[in-house]
Amino acid sequence: MHYRRIRGTRAEKFEKLDQLHHLDPADGWTVVEASNGEPFMPESADEQWSTFPLLTDLFTWQQPGIMYNRSWPVAPSPVTLQRRWRDLLETEEAAERAEKYVTPKTGRNIHTKVGGLIPLANLPADAEPEPIVRVGWRSFDRQWTFDDPRLAKTESPALWQALSDKQIFLVSPWSARISHGPAATVSTAVPDKHYYNNRGGKDVLPLYRDAAATQPNITNGLLDLLSDWLDTAVGPEDFLAYCYAILAHPGYTVTFTEPLDSSAARVPITADREVFIWAVELGRSLLWLHTFGERCSASGRPAKRVTRRDGLEWLTPVTSIPATTRDLHYNS
Repeated sequence: MHYRRIRGTRAEKFEKLDQLHHLDPADGWTVVEASNGEPFMPESADEQWSTFPLLTDLFTWQQPGIMYNRSWPVAPSPVTLQRRWRDLLETEEAAERAEKYVTPKTGRNIHTKVGGLIPLANLPADAEPEPIVRVGWRSFDRQWTFDDPRLAKTESPALWQALSDKQIFLVSPWSARISHGPAATVSTAVPDKHYYNNRGGKDVLPLYRDAAATQPNITNGLLDLLSDWLDTAVGPEDFLAYCYAILAHPGYTVTFTEPLDSSAARVPITADREVFIWAVELGRSLLWLHTFGERCSASGRPAKRVTRRDGLEWLTPVTSIPATTRDLHYNS
């Protein structure tokens, strides 16, 4: 495959496309060869970059997050979800329930039987919902949802089965490009497919493969190798903290802007014991902050409580929600 990147405005891109008549390498074309499901993108000119292992070579189980294809099963408060559930079941007319459910052209509908659950169409009006639990909706945006696969298009059951009070889901784009900011974020709840950004793919890398947290999702033998190499015990959380200290720092995307334009995240691994230990401690502090105190608590890092910082508060109370997306704007 031949690849060429065209930059500029929409009009400038179309103009350049009109001028493309042959695949001359001197005209900016690169021959791309990809295998094993890698994206069809050219290799970086940064020779050092290719020596770093891919994040997915280190945390080998990766998969998409949950996908609803409807917005009502997610809300900022459990009370709102309870109200929506009552509204869904208030009528026993299947057509009305189907409309409120937001029935897609394909996939699950109110008549679909999922697992041992009664189809939504057959539930009595006073049926109680499944438990309401946390969901990782977007980065740093924890909301609530029903632990109910009938409401999702794809519920990613393996992620729910691996959920525990020790689990940490690392989320980093696999196919979408990373341009600025952190190259990864984390969640203690099962993440949505678009948790990192609105072009989600197989972006979720759990720290553990099981709810008992006995099977680290880390390349077999790597922790032992690092422990011997660095002459210090390296556990699963230590290694995640090290990687997160690097990937969550915006300096990472600044340093590797060019290779990240055509590659998923790679992780440089230091051979310096003191640097590694320092990075692990920094990463643990970040994980504590970014999980709202639910993970990596220690002296000075209280469990499930992140200290408020003076001056970090609402300047103007939020009193209404914009009517349409056109009423939203970005303020850097």
